[in-house]
Parts: sequence; structure tokens; C-alpha cells
Amino acid sequence: DVLSAAVVMSCMSMEDIKAEGVYIPRAKPGALPDIEDICWDDHHETACARGDHFYVDPCTGLTVMTRVKHLARGVCCGNGCRHCAYAHENVKDEEKPEKIQVPSVMHVPKEGALPTKATALFWSGGKDSLLALRAMLAPGGSSHLAGARSIVLVTTFDASSRKIPHRDVHCRDVVAQARHLDLALVGVPLHGGGSDWSGYGGYVPRLRAAIDAVRARGCEITDVA
Repeated sequence: DVLSAAVVMSCMSMEDIKAEGVYIPRAKPGALPDIEDICWDDHHETACARGDHFYVDPCTGLTVMTRVKHLARGVCCGNGCRHCAYAHENVKDEEKPEKIQVPSVMHVPKEGALPTKATALFWSGGKDSLLALRAMLAPGGSSHLAGARSIVLVTTFDASSRKIPHRDVHCRDVVAQARHLDLALVGVPLHGGGSDWSGYGGYVPRLRAAIDAVRARGCEITDVA
């Protein structure tokens, strides 16, 4: 897809590739893989285990930087790389809806910081999400005493279409909602290796990465709604 192509190093010379040590997957002789089996996650993890800085995407043939390479660089470059090891901390906020490839904080409240403790509310951008938020903040609700500042919205979306699965809501619209509500928002792009979103380590590891991204901002998730 276009976003993946934007974050790969497709202009490397063969000399550079050999010098960096790129993992290039080899298909078994006579094997014709199913499309469900073509997932770059396994190739990336293999490359990282070898200590390689790059690998070749089996779907596009393009060369991609590994997490090992990003860690060696020591800083987020702000380009929205596929395997950014820094939760896209240097990607401009206005560019995050189109760029982020790993879980990242997409909006911070006007106060400029996340709460020290928060409840994560899964947010799809529809009326049910708003009703859940209202119920949490209503008298007797789980967040009534702590207030809205104690809530962090969590939105999962398709990394290719940038839309929330099963809905026609773009993640940029969810950012606008978070801005209007003045609530923190963490986005979780899902790279599908199949209909169960098994790509890139699975659904649960992606959510754990989202919690880590929030924790890196000094906020501990103490409950989930």
C-alpha cells in the first residue's frame, strides 16, 4: 500500500544492502503460498532475531528498516516508519492520522499532559462510544468522581484504509472527536495478516504496545472499559 511504500528504503544500492545485511526470504521450490500466509511480520521478526537492519517485504519486494535499525538510530525520525521503536514520538500531530504504523498517542488534552492514572475506553467513533463515555461520567459511573481527565480513548483502525473496522469512520475524524472532548487518544493501527488481524504479532500485542505508548507519557492504565 501507499503508506508502506512511503516508509521503506526502496532506493538502496546492492552494495548498501549487502553491507547492512538484509534478510531476503526464500520461497520453497515449487511452493505457491496462499495470500493469507504472505505477512511481513514473520520476516521482520526473523530479521530482528538475526540482528539485521533491513528485510525485504515479501509482498512488495521493497526494502524495509527493522526495529533493530531504528533502535540503533536512537531517535524517531518523524516519517511514520513501519517498525518505529519510539511510538512515533516525533511525527507531527496533524500528520499522525495518515502516517502512524505502530500504536501512538494521537491527541493530548489542552493541559499538555496525560493523567497519571487513567481508564482506557475503547472508542469506535460512533454513538455507542459516546453513550459509554456519558455513562462513565454520570453520577454513579466508574469515572464520575475522577472526571473526564481520567479517561484515555483507545481506537483501533485498519492501517491501510485508516478507517475503523466495520465502520466508515476515518481515524482523523476520531482525532477531531478527541480534540472536541479534550480527551487523550491513542491510535492502534492494525496490519492484517488475515481477517483476524493476526499480522504484526497479533491483536493483543498491539494493544499492549498501545498501553506502553501511554505509559511512556507518564500515564498508567488502571482499568479498561
